Parts: sequence; C-alpha cells; structure tokens
Amino acid sequence: MIADGKKLSEEIIAKLVKNPEKKKLSGKKIAIVIVDPTEEVWHFIRQKQRVGEKLGLVFEIFDFKKETGIEEFINQIRAIGAKPEIIGMIIQLPLPEHLDTQKVFNAIPALKDIDLLSEEAFHSFFLNKEEILPPVVGAIDYLVKTVGLRLEDKSAVVLGAGKLVGIPSLAWLAKKSVSVCSFGVWSENVFPFLVNADIVVAGLGEPGILKGESLKIGVCVFDVGYTMVGGKPKGDVDFESVKDKASLITPVPGGIGPLTVAVLFENVFKLHKLQENQK
Repeated sequence: MIADGKKLSEEIIAKLVKNPEKKKLSGKKIAIVIVDPTEEVWHFIRQKQRVGEKLGLVFEIFDFKKETGIEEFINQIRAIGAKPEIIGMIIQLPLPEHLDTQKVFNAIPALKDIDLLSEEAFHSFFLNKEEILPPVVGAIDYLVKTVGLRLEDKSAVVLGAGKLVGIPSLAWLAKKSVSVCSFGVWSENVFPFLVNADIVVAGLGEPGILKGESLKIGVCVFDVGYTMVGGKPKGDVDFESVKDKASLITPVPGGIGPLTVAVLFENVFKLHKLQENQK
C-alpha cells in the first residue's frame, strides 16, 4: 500500500477548520525562527504557511544572521516566546554549528513548543503527561491507526538520530512495545537489522540510500527523508525498488511530510487550549 499522506493531512486540517477553538486562534501568531535558510527550509516554511492561513493564523518570520552568537540568540528566542500574541514557536532546522541546538530549544516556552523540542516538552511526551506528540511521530501514529497496523512485538529500525525524526521515533516505538534499534549514520552494520525489520523509519537525509534488497517482504517503510536533488524532492528510500516489497510505504513527496505539518497544527490547537487554561 502506498500511503496518501496528502489526503490524510487534509482530513486532519478539515477537522481543525471545524474545531470551535479555531475562532480563538484567529489572528494569533506563529513565530518561525530561521538562520541562513536553504531551499529545503523555505519549502517547509511555505508548507506550514499554507496550512496555517486556512486556520486563520498569522506567521511572523524572525531571520537571524549566521554570525549571531549563542547568548544573543537565546535571549532573542526568550523575548519572542514572551510575546502574548505568539502562541507557537518553530525553530527551523538546521542551525549553524556554533549554536547549541538543545540550549536554543530549551529557551522556547513549553506551552509554545509545538515541535516538542525543548527538554521539558519532550519529557512530557516521553512520560505520557500530555496527549501531544512530536509532529513526525504524530504523523506516523495517525497513519498506523488509519491502516490498522499492529505494532506490539514487532521489530523496527530507525535510521537517523536527529531531534525531529530519529530520537522521538525511537522513543515512541519503544513505548509501543516494539523491539527497536537506531542508527545515526548509514553503515554496513545496519544490514543485519534491516533484513529482519518489520518497520523502518528513515530520516537520514541521504536520498535513495535505502534499497529494496536490504528489506524483507511485507516491511512497513516510513520515509521521512527530504532532500532536493536536481530541483526535485527525494526521500531516503529508493521508492521503485522498495514499493513492491513493502506492505506499506510513504512516498516523497506526498507521504509523511504533509501529515507532519497537519499534526504540527493539531499541536497548536492543543497547546493553545492549555495556555488558556493557565490564565
């Protein structure tokens, strides 16, 4: 089965449009923080803007110079987060190497951290304190529930160890009683695990690196990679060689990407409600 992430994302967005909370969000702002953005970064920003506008949200982009120091940057993040009109914040990755990403994430107020990147927000997810999931995990979860995929006692491989994909996917799968291992980089050590995996989450950012020959028949493949190659988006999965072996596969584009954006805005609604409850 080739998952239609675009169609599923439209289902989520349609529910949000009809949500009574939408009236309270009209005119509220989402802050997007960028530093030296690439073509891929601008693509992700445009995706989010298109959905947010349907929900009556306003976007404010804070574009920082690459040479901005860590102390100044964190102070600016805190100042942005303190603005009452801003109800959600996005730190668009990647950041320059001299900026400690976790320190930056921790400067986001937990109730405005719609990506769940701060330690406080991630720990709440890990401990099941709130029904709010990191967007990529929420996208995979929605797809799993939609197709009725049973996760318990399955084996999984997570490719990538980033804050947006690898780390939250590993934590979520482990909580679902899945036997899971993670690889931060591609190497020959991956193959013995891949050939036996029931589930693969690919988020390395290495276009086409995962081939069908490395996978067993019936595997479920969630391709979260996204790299522009020759002006076209490519996932980590070599789609043509994998699609006939997989019982479920998400294409790039049109798979996990649009679903992730839809879940991000679900988080905006959920966190705004928590913000209102604390007033």
